[in-house]
Amino acid sequence: MTEVLPECTGFSDQVGNLGTTLPAEISLGAGDAVRYYALHLSPLKDRRSLDLGYLLLLHDVTEQRRAHAQLLEQQRVVATLEERNDWRGSCTTAWVRRSVT
Repeated sequence: MTEVLPECTGFSDQVGNLGTTLPAEISLGAGDAVRYYALHLSPLKDRRSLDLGYLLLLHDVTEQRRAHAQLLEQQRVVATLEERNDWRGSCTTAWVRRSVT
């Protein structure tokens, strides 16, 4: 495993102990070139349950992560605008009430 992905040291030990698939998420690259991957590592065994190796699956989830980050930012902006609108609305209402009486 470390020969293919040196960043993922220790995964094969964890999978060997669990005897099942170990999901994780990793990033490769740096800066604007970084890519994110859903990683699934499963042990491969023969009929006698002897270890043959591992099956490594990588699924590129970079666009999903970017879309999620963009959605969170948009929600933050909407919440900020709603707070400002509530504040302005209460000030306007208070001013109108005072001027009417």
